[in-house]
Order: sequence, then C-alpha cells, then structure tokens
Amino acid sequence: MKNLRLLLGILIIFAVSGSVVFAQDVSAMLESYSRNFEKSDINAKLVLIEDAAKQNKEGLAPLFKQAVDYAVNVSFQGMDVSVLRQICLVALNQIEAFGYQDARGSVWKLFMKDVDSNIRIQSLKALSVAGKGDRELAGFVNEWLAGQNTIFKSGRKPNNTVIAQCVITLGALDQDSSFTVVFNTMTTGYSNDIEALCKNVLINLNGEFKQLLLDVINQGTMLERREALDVALESKKLGEPDKGEIAETAFEVALKLASKFTEENREIRQMRLNALRALSECKRSSATPLVLHYFQMIHDDYAKNVANKTELIDCIRGLANMGNNESAVRLSSYLDELNIFTEKKKVYDEQIVIEVVQALGRMQDKVAFDYLMRVKFLNYSNNVRSAADEAIKNLKW
Repeated sequence: MKNLRLLLGILIIFAVSGSVVFAQDVSAMLESYSRNFEKSDINAKLVLIEDAAKQNKEGLAPLFKQAVDYAVNVSFQGMDVSVLRQICLVALNQIEAFGYQDARGSVWKLFMKDVDSNIRIQSLKALSVAGKGDRELAGFVNEWLAGQNTIFKSGRKPNNTVIAQCVITLGALDQDSSFTVVFNTMTTGYSNDIEALCKNVLINLNGEFKQLLLDVINQGTMLERREALDVALESKKLGEPDKGEIAETAFEVALKLASKFTEENREIRQMRLNALRALSECKRSSATPLVLHYFQMIHDDYAKNVANKTELIDCIRGLANMGNNESAVRLSSYLDELNIFTEKKKVYDEQIVIEVVQALGRMQDKVAFDYLMRVKFLNYSNNVRSAADEAIKNLKW
C-alpha cells in the first residue's frame, strides 16, 4: 500500500511539473510570436498569424487580440487592405474558437471601423462567443442594428447577411435589452429568412416581455400586433397564464379592428383566429363573452359566404373549450337552428352538425339534451345520429 501511494505521489508530481513546463512553453511561444508580429511587415504578419493559428493553443489567444488591435490602429491608407483583412479573419476565427473575452472590445472596434461584410460577419461570430454576459456590448450591437433599420426604412439596403448575423449574435448575447430592436427588425421587411431568425431569437430570449408585447398589441401596426401575438404564443419563456392573458387582449383588440385594405383585413382575421385557438387550448373561460361575440360575427359572415368553414369550426371548438353553461346554451341554440334548417328539407353541412353535436357532448351540460334528442328523429345521416347518441351518453344529470 505504501509503495502504491508513493507511486501515485510521483505521478502527480510529474503531472504538475509537466503542466508547469507546458504553461511555460506556451507563454514563451506567445512572447516570441508577439515580439515577431510587432517587428514584421504586413505580409510576414499574415504568415506568422496563420502559423500561430495552426498551433491550436488557447494560450496564444492574446496574440490574436494583438492582431485585431493592429488592424484597428493602423491607417488603411497606403496599406494592402486585402492582406490586412486576411490577418483579421484568421485572428477573429481564433478568438471565436477560444471564446477569448478580453478581445471583445477590440473586435467591436474593428467591426465599427471596417465596413467589409466578411470582416463584420466574422466579428459578430466572434462576439457571439467572446461577448457572452456583456450587457454593454449588447447595447452597442442593439444601437447599430437600430441604425440599420432606419437606413432600410429610408430606402437604402443594408447587407442582409450582416443583418442576419447581427440578429444571431444578439440571440447568443441573450440580453433583455435586445427585445425591442430585434422585434422591430422582424417587422421591418428585410426578408422572410431574417424575419424567421428574429422570431426564433425573440421566443428564446430571457426577460420579462409580457408588458412589451401587450403594448405592441394595443398600439402597434396591424403587422406588429399579429407578430407580437405569435411571438408570445411561441415563447419558451412565458408561462401559460401570461400567454392566455396576452391572447385574450389580442383577441379583444382584433375584434374591434377593421380596415378598408384587403391585406390588413386578412391580417386581422388571422390574428383573431390565432388568438381564439390559443384561448381554446388553455380553456380560458374569462374570454367567454369575447368568444360568444366572435361566434356571432362568424356565424353571420358564414351565412353571407364571407367567413369560411374553418373559422366557424374553430369558433364551435373554442366555445366548447370555455366549458361553461353560457357557451353550452349558445351552442344548443345553434344546434336548434341547424335542426330547424334540416327539418325544412334543406341541405345541411354534416361536418358542422357533427362538430356542434360533439362539442355539446364534451361540455356535458344537460341544457343540450332536448336538441340532441331531436337530432335522432330528423333526416340526418347515420354518422350525425351516432354522434348525437354518444353526446347524450356524456351528459351529466
């Protein structure tokens, strides 16, 4: 046992000694690279920085910051900018690979100095790793992106690839201060890809955004309102009660909206439908008066061929999921209307009748009994009658 302990002790001493020697070797290597980088001309600097990158040693990370600082401080005038940018790209790649946080200020200065898209994209990639936790840096990036949105709205076209990487970087930095600018970027109109990137960042971003989303829903443009609702419903950070509250607010707002423009009206109808589905899914009974109002709107529009069957069926399901007597009474009344229509030998829509019958069965409210019983004695199909039988069995007495 003593021999074993002695052997382990010797191995530990060698391991520690080896680590110290290795650290000393890397330190000496860094010093040599740094000294030679300082003395070399620009072409030799490129060769040196490429050679250092091949070493794949985290201890050399300060050298890559040194290279970025050199590019920031040197004048481009009379300089072979293509070689300088190649030096920067190698250095930025290594800063990203090692997540070298001490370089983040230098990288941001380079981003602001050089408008080359490749430099800016690789700078942002490096900042995504090296800048984590830096709220001030996120603020700088927010400000820059807000400026690009203003430029875009003035009619000029920023580089979409840089904008996309900027959004990705803000997602990686994960600061709640980025919510507003990313949301505005999403609705600015760059491209479908950038819109999707923004939405993905927003639904994953940490922070308390319920009030911000409610403010947009109450005061934003039609597109902003619908996007705010979608972000809220897809958010991985908001709880179900908050999502229900936002959906109810959005539903109420959308019920009051109307537009003389076809496209805006389409957005309004989609917002209503999205909000209703969310309210239905979370069974938010406080929204019953709103859903009843919407049901009457869709009921009337469907009769005039303005609303489609999907909207009507969603209303039926939404009322059923409110789970209260008020909803059961309205759906029973609608079934009575369908029964009267069928009794007059008119053609009925089997899918809609079955949806109403099954909804009443799920609600289990005995107020529907008479209307369900009547279904069995009218000229309905066997499918409808079977659905009525099942619904009657589910009623609570």
